Amino acid sequence: MENVRYRIGNIHDLFQLQELFIESITNVCNKDYTDAQIKKWASGSEDEKRWEEIINQQLVILAEFNQTIIGFGTLDRQNCIDLLYVSSKYLRLGIAKQIYYRLEEFALNRKAKKLISHVSITAKPFFESLGFVMISENVIKRDDVKFTNYTVEKNI
Repeated sequence: MENVRYRIGNIHDLFQLQELFIESITNVCNKDYTDAQIKKWASGSEDEKRWEEIINQQLVILAEFNQTIIGFGTLDRQNCIDLLYVSSKYLRLGIAKQIYYRLEEFALNRKAKKLISHVSITAKPFFESLGFVMISENVIKRDDVKFTNYTVEKNI
C-alpha cells in the first residue's frame, strides 16, 4: 500500500496503540473467540504499566496512513514478537507483513537466531505463511476466562 509510513513508536503514540489494539481484537478476532474472550482480551488495553513497559522496553514498529496508526508490532529483548495488530480497515494489504519484516531485520541485526511469538487462533495462519512453526497449543486463563493460543517459532 502506497503512502504508508513505517517508523519507531514512542510514548506519544500510546493512546493510538491502545485504541488500535481494542479495535483489532474486537473486529478481527471475533470469528475465533467468544464475546467474553474478546472483552477480557481487549481489557488488556487498560493495563497502563504494561503498555508503558512495551513502549519503553520493546522495539515498537508502527504503520501510519494519513497521520493515523493503522498497525503496529513489537519485539522484546528475548526476540519475541509480543504484539502485532492491524486495523480491521487495512487487512490483507501487506501492512502486517511489512511490520514483521522490519522486526525480523532488527532481530537479525542483533544476531538473533530465532524468533518466537504467542499468537491467536486468528493470527496463526499469518505467522505460518511467514515460516513459523507451531511449538505448542496453550490454554491461557485470565480471571475466569480461558483462551487458546499457540507458541510459534522461526529460525532466522
